[in-house]
Amino acid sequence: MNIFTPVWGYKNQKLLKTALGKCLSWPKNKAAVKDATWHIVTDSELSANEAWQTILSLGIGNRVSFYISPLLARPDTDKGVLILNELLKVIETCLTTNEPLLMATPDFIYGEGTIDAFKKAGNKPGSCVAIPHIRVCPEITDQLSSASPGNDQLVAIALKNAHISWTDSEDTTEDSRTYRSAILWRKLQDKLYSVQHVMPSPFFVNFLKEDLDYLKIPHDNRLPGFGAWDHKWPKYLIEQGRRRIIGSSDVALMVEVTDHDANVPPLDPPNKPATFF
Repeated sequence: MNIFTPVWGYKNQKLLKTALGKCLSWPKNKAAVKDATWHIVTDSELSANEAWQTILSLGIGNRVSFYISPLLARPDTDKGVLILNELLKVIETCLTTNEPLLMATPDFIYGEGTIDAFKKAGNKPGSCVAIPHIRVCPEITDQLSSASPGNDQLVAIALKNAHISWTDSEDTTEDSRTYRSAILWRKLQDKLYSVQHVMPSPFFVNFLKEDLDYLKIPHDNRLPGFGAWDHKWPKYLIEQGRRRIIGSSDVALMVEVTDHDANVPPLDPPNKPATFF
């Protein structure tokens, strides 16, 4: 298995330690990634070394490839284009070695056992596995210990630290943000929720050659960028009958650490359609 992780700057380096790295050091996840090759995209050798030392100290890796692009440190560059260029190289590696890819940016927290669930759900050639997930506020990282919580416990922690994109997307909320959040949830009973999630992106991928070709295509009159992974490619996978969804948080769970003022969907328009944007 290959793991793709873009990481540079203080914020992402910290999240690598406190979010992604911590959850992958939980016993089941740690065993699932122990033979993986990490592909770290960063802006300098110093940053690359810092990230790799974090991974080594947590015992979650022993093989690595670095992709260093100094332009990532410049505020005036399109980072999405740069990251995709490096991702395309990793996809070529996956196709050559016939290995899947785990998308693992530093702000992800995977529930214990999730990586194994990915492997089982996405073991066929061309299968691409997604989990409808919740955004949470950064304070959650202070509430995670080195001992792995059960997925039910992690759900509870996530809900206590839920981002506004979640809290304002309840089915019964009058002033909601569901039209642009792509989320609609309802509490069914104590500790049980139903969730509609229109944009679950793939996180565990068994590539086909045509994926490499697709991700090189410009969209919306823009150069091919990393945003296509979330916003364009999933539709293609659905049309091909290749996307797999894990719909139970007991089986697999992922939360995404998001700043309070980031990715805030606007309030729904007064006469919104009965659908999602």
